[in-house]
Amino acid sequence: MNKRVEWIDLAKGLGMLLVILGHCVCFGGIMHNAIFAFHMPLFFILSGIVYKTNSKGIVSKKIKSLIVPYFIFSILGILVSLAIPIWRRKITVKSIICDIYLGNPDNINVSSIWFLMCMFWTCILTYLIYKIKKQYLRNSIVVILVILGFLFAHYRSNIDILPMKRMPLDIDVMLVAIGFLYLGINLKNVLLDKMQRKNIVLVGIGSVICFIPTLLINKTVNLHGLVFGNPMVYIIESISGSLIVICFCMLLQECNVSIVVSIRGIITWIGQNSIIILGLQAIMIRIFILIINHCSNIEFSIYWLTGIYQYIAFIFVFITSVLITYGYSLTKKRIISK
Repeated sequence: MNKRVEWIDLAKGLGMLLVILGHCVCFGGIMHNAIFAFHMPLFFILSGIVYKTNSKGIVSKKIKSLIVPYFIFSILGILVSLAIPIWRRKITVKSIICDIYLGNPDNINVSSIWFLMCMFWTCILTYLIYKIKKQYLRNSIVVILVILGFLFAHYRSNIDILPMKRMPLDIDVMLVAIGFLYLGINLKNVLLDKMQRKNIVLVGIGSVICFIPTLLINKTVNLHGLVFGNPMVYIIESISGSLIVICFCMLLQECNVSIVVSIRGIITWIGQNSIIILGLQAIMIRIFILIINHCSNIEFSIYWLTGIYQYIAFIFVFITSVLITYGYSLTKKRIISK
């Protein structure tokens, strides 16, 4: 599938807005819990929908599209951290080794790009699984991996042989994430065929009915943090939340009202540039917190913004990340045109 599908880019764009908002709103609040219930599983499902199981040279392709940006943003994070005195103290040999081990550059303020490392391993393992011809064997392997992921998350506090009680390079997250990617692959034909509007609405309503009670039951969850609450409830809420976004974007794609078309174009563009915005927003949220702490008597940190500061942060991070990405895109086009 070479042609881009608009509703997939729309869903990625909306998902990226939720990523930014989820990093700005206060930890443990209903909005934070609702976003974290599904926003990262959504990206794995969407990636599964466009995933080519028979792709040649997948390792080199994924290194180029995922690992190269991972290291670019890691270097950018180091440079920004070194440029700001209050962050410079966090960079030590130990902290860098810790970031490399976890595949999560938190100490250099770009922790969100854990997703790129995790997606890389998820795609590679999925490719290997699809070397197996029998569907039931593939299904069984993925189910076993997901169960192992949930078991590790539950019992990892008792595993002392692993540093920080985590597997290296986000492999522990991959064990659960592969289930969402695999689901996307298997939903591909259903979702890419022209679904009738009535069916889209019914699936969307059914997903809302499933999502609300599971959200209230599980409350705070986090895929990267390996916090799942009840695993079965988490699976239902993450999939139903993702389907809500997918169905909404499918319906939005069909709307031809001029203002909706304009907004749709912006969100689609964000989806097409989601990897760049993912890396930038991680830096910009911390810059905002640095500015607001300097200008006020309140000491904020990420996930602990309150009141109106949450929404000011969202606007600041969104606008700056989009403007920088837009500037980069224009510069890239000019260089290529020459």
